[in-house]
Amino acid sequence: MEKLKILSVCLDLVSDECEIDQQAILSECKNEDVVDARHLLVKLMSECGLYPSTIALLIGCTSRNINAILSGFKARCDRRKLLRMNYERLRKHIGSIYLTEQ
Repeated sequence: MEKLKILSVCLDLVSDECEIDQQAILSECKNEDVVDARHLLVKLMSECGLYPSTIALLIGCTSRNINAILSGFKARCDRRKLLRMNYERLRKHIGSIYLTEQ
């Protein structure tokens, strides 16, 4: 899957799952629900095979921020039950998309 398509698919899924506007997810909004959605987006894109530097370019932030999100994702999921549940659902959905494309 090409990079922009991965971004598009992941952003659509996260936006639908979290019920948050795509523009808000890509913005610098500090609202906790929006930040959780942004973290989900980064984690899913990483699991789709994109490097942190590529993710940073696609969503408009620094590689350092992406690395911090990825390294702290498990701890954030441990603190936020809804984030963990959303992540598990989205992970299964992303897996089914990859299986149908191959």
